[in-house]
Amino acid sequence: MQSRTAGSAKGGVASSSAMPAPVASTGQMSPARLWFSYTILVVIAVLVILIGYRVVVPSEEKKHAQKVSAALLNCQQRIAGLAEYGGAEAPPYTKNYGKGDEFYFAWGRGSFHFQNGFGAKVPMSASCIGSVSTGQIEQLTLNGKTIQ
Repeated sequence: MQSRTAGSAKGGVASSSAMPAPVASTGQMSPARLWFSYTILVVIAVLVILIGYRVVVPSEEKKHAQKVSAALLNCQQRIAGLAEYGGAEAPPYTKNYGKGDEFYFAWGRGSFHFQNGFGAKVPMSASCIGSVSTGQIEQLTLNGKTIQ
């Protein structure tokens, strides 16, 4: 009669030296692997900060463009406010013809209309010149007449 060990009773392998016993892990990483992990975390953190800074803090070009847009809106509102009889159209968007710190917007005759005293629409022209940094309008013309 052959004798079986406890492990082989279920068809398993006898407890001879067939499989090594598992080694208990201490849970510590090697210094090289730990250094590599920290390096990766620092690189990810730096990238997140740089991308966040780029999104949150606008560039000088973006700040300049925002100021030009605000100046255009100011000019459009000032011109529309000059209508004596109401029913004024605000001048449409136009590009900035100014250079550097100057803004210069121009609207050709007929690009917008004001109502006259009889309710008829009259074609208008205008120009608006000023400083981008201060947002101040220095010269405003309506149909060739200087208003400011």
